[in-house]
Amino acid sequence: MPDSIFKHSFKATLRENMGLSVYNCGYQKCEPLYSWGPAVRDHYLIHYIASGSGRLHCGGHEYSLKEGDGFITAPLQMIYYQADAIEPWEYYWVGFNGADATRLINTAGLTDRQVFQIEKKDVILNALKKIYDSGGTRAVDDMRMTGYLYLFFSKLIGNLDEGNVGSANGYDYIQTALRYIEYNYSMDISVNDISKSVGISRSHLYRLFVKY
Repeated sequence: MPDSIFKHSFKATLRENMGLSVYNCGYQKCEPLYSWGPAVRDHYLIHYIASGSGRLHCGGHEYSLKEGDGFITAPLQMIYYQADAIEPWEYYWVGFNGADATRLINTAGLTDRQVFQIEKKDVILNALKKIYDSGGTRAVDDMRMTGYLYLFFSKLIGNLDEGNVGSANGYDYIQTALRYIEYNYSMDISVNDISKSVGISRSHLYRLFVKY
């Protein structure tokens, strides 16, 4: 991809009578300090960071995110996010909703997690690219996008499985936890808050702190 700033997106039109519908998708290389919000959306939205870094403000907390991190926001949830001033992020996103959306998010273990980390970046990026590349104006295009959205969730759930968490770099989890504490130390945060921000269980986080 070129180094210049860009944004490519697609908005779907067929949303009725489907258990899961893609609302929009795309990818963007942001300019320094590019921001969105504070605002809400009427659907779920998942961002996955391909490069660079930035910050997410949501639910009274601030998260410092980088390449390999992702974040999810729910309908009507107030959010604000901003690209880094020196290394602004490039991310892919997909917006979706429908009767199956909540079930899939629950299955992925993301109901109470704002952010997540996935080591196998190419797997997630390729799944998101397939959704975007399937965009079109016909009903069959919307159905194809929905099919690839289900495939994306299968990749996401597989890589977020607790059995795969241990393959990631434990030191990176510790650094993410320390950044979360640094940005939110003045608030009444708990160990559960910290583990959710990192995207692993509190017991796994404890073992990593003991190890490192």
